[in-house]
Amino acid sequence: MEILNIGALEFVFIVLLAFIVLGPKKAVEAAGDLGRWIRKVVKSPLWQEVLHTTREIQDIPRTIMDDDELKHTLDEIERSAQEVNDSLRATRKETQAVLHETLDEADPHRIFPGKEQGSPSNKASKSIKKEPGE
Repeated sequence: MEILNIGALEFVFIVLLAFIVLGPKKAVEAAGDLGRWIRKVVKSPLWQEVLHTTREIQDIPRTIMDDDELKHTLDEIERSAQEVNDSLRATRKETQAVLHETLDEADPHRIFPGKEQGSPSNKASKSIKKEPGE
């Protein structure tokens, strides 16, 4: 655990040094004063702003990675949509080619008897379909 970039071993060394330099009575008073000062600093608005800014700075790489991942996902979706469109166009062309080939090979007289251009049955069906007043 590190507090203010001071590890546990370093902290013990500082406490022992203060105890030796200040003596037992003054070391206890200095520790109390230091504790009150640290509490005051930690509760100050300036310290809260520093912590908030630190968190934002630490989140920048994560935000960049999230944005990059989102861009990558959107690129994949666009590629997939383009592939689907290409596939649909190819399928439509193939279907049209098969349909035209089938119609070219089919005998129109056998499939639709009496549907020739000038046949009487064709004229009769056209006159039946007309509505009055046309």
